[in-house]
Amino acid sequence: MMLWFANVSDVPGLEALPEWMPCTDCDYLRLLPTMRERRKWLRKAKAEITRRRIQERLDEIAEAYDGEDALMVTVLVEAFPKDLERCKSLTPAQRRMWISRAEEAACGRNDNN
Repeated sequence: MMLWFANVSDVPGLEALPEWMPCTDCDYLRLLPTMRERRKWLRKAKAEITRRRIQERLDEIAEAYDGEDALMVTVLVEAFPKDLERCKSLTPAQRRMWISRAEEAACGRNDNN
């Protein structure tokens, strides 16, 4: 099943929200035959939101590296594990993988995967 995201910029008056959010339109969710499938879809949407937020942090580290701002790179890399603590759904292996990617981004090896 494909995840659909609504572009908030298409909805007037919602400038304070992120540029994307999971589409929880009742019409779309009604197409899913069971509550189990609806919950599964929403879990996938939440996982995608988490992945995007973490990737944004990695992109900040990579941008600081590209801008040759060593102090900012250091601060961001040191804060990154604390940022991950807010992501309760991550497994220890996933945390280690993200921390490894942050360290790579701090050295200029950010592959955005």
